[in-house]
Amino acid sequence: MGKDSSLHKKIEGIIFDMDGTIFDTERLSYNIWINLFNEYHLLPNTEFFLGIRGRNINDSKEIFKKYYPNSRYSYLELKEEKNQRLLDYVANNGVPIKKGFFTLIKFLKAKGIKMALATSSSKNYASYLLNKANVYKVFDVLVFGDEVKHSKPDPEIFNIAASKLNINKENILVIEDSKHGINAALNGNFKCVWIPDGIYFDVPSSIYKLDSLDEIKKLI
Repeated sequence: MGKDSSLHKKIEGIIFDMDGTIFDTERLSYNIWINLFNEYHLLPNTEFFLGIRGRNINDSKEIFKKYYPNSRYSYLELKEEKNQRLLDYVANNGVPIKKGFFTLIKFLKAKGIKMALATSSSKNYASYLLNKANVYKVFDVLVFGDEVKHSKPDPEIFNIAASKLNINKENILVIEDSKHGINAALNGNFKCVWIPDGIYFDVPSSIYKLDSLDEIKKLI
């Protein structure tokens, strides 16, 4: 956690990331990627998988070209197959939801705090997961990766969400799990909570590090 146990400005809005933040899908995706690359005789590269985490489709395509310049497969082919396998898993097992999410949204609604979703995932993919988990209508605002020009760590997606919420940045809290997401919040001058999803990295002391979504209630 940051230096203070509470935030100085009143929080009127929360912006959530999706994969790895409200849904426990990053680890699931990682395992699917590994299996897929092995099947396609591509050498799995951890730096590549971390590099595309929190990035939109266009940036991810360029990262793929960097690590696999001679691949006979395109990133789009592989991404579509990965997504389909994940959706097949969800169809059979449901969406894995992070601990504390439902407790937190109940708390936020009682406080009258608005909620936005800002995900690098495409609208079709994210909407399926949100509807499958029955949480699509929880959010006052939704912004998807294929609706922005620049992906995280550019703050564009958070700026759009803040504008649609019609709330000043100083009264908004971003919740993220990935390094690119944290940097996007920092680059946009947003207050930010980091809830690690198995990947740890150095962050400034201004970032509030928590263990679960449920703990966010203590900051507000």
